[in-house]
Amino acid sequence: MEHWRGFHYQTGEIAELVAKLKADKHARADIDDKDEIDIFNTALAKQEIHPDKEIPADYRAVDLNENPDFFARFFYNTPFGKISIDYFLVDQHEESYMDIFWG
Repeated sequence: MEHWRGFHYQTGEIAELVAKLKADKHARADIDDKDEIDIFNTALAKQEIHPDKEIPADYRAVDLNENPDFFARFFYNTPFGKISIDYFLVDQHEESYMDIFWG
């Protein structure tokens, strides 16, 4: 089964993430661990985007069989309306060239 993962933003791409949220009201972001969501929230707060404390995170918003790296969907209040971000936990292991060469 081939599944297109879509584009995921990183913590250093806040301007691009905000532009996507303004256009589509939804975006995806990669995190190394769940604490990294705080980094996103701090950066987003500077853009007047704040977590919606009345809507809990949705940990089953997508099919986990098709998206096993999905963590949760978080909801936010913004000057341009309600938005959501899907966070995905990424695997930290990155192969070096030596791992590829030696298998």
